[in-house]
Amino acid sequence: MVLVIMMFAISALITKKYNSSSENYAAILKEFEEKSAAIEERKKLADNDSLIENEEKGTNTVILKININTADINELQKLKGIGSTYAQRIVDYRQENGEFKSIEELLNIKGIGEKRLEDIKTFITLK
Repeated sequence: MVLVIMMFAISALITKKYNSSSENYAAILKEFEEKSAAIEERKKLADNDSLIENEEKGTNTVILKININTADINELQKLKGIGSTYAQRIVDYRQENGEFKSIEELLNIKGIGEKRLEDIKTFITLK
């Protein structure tokens, strides 16, 4: 009888350890897939000259530049302070007036002032 109880206890421990490992594996796999997708996106952007070196701080970090003449709403929302409403306004403005000819033209969009423009200026491009 003692042997049977010990077998059940060992079996439960092994099952618990296996389930825990499976959950960790799933989390690691998900993180790997997300990072792989991010790397692929960076490679595509690098081919389009959308990445620049950050020389201002003397580092070799890469800054993502978003083209405000071609970016969709989801891409525009990656900019600091630009949510879905502002992103939609940028797209609407672009559709009504054509491509932006200067970054300062963003000041014509309701809600985008000098401060917000200054916050995103480094991260946007027109080409």
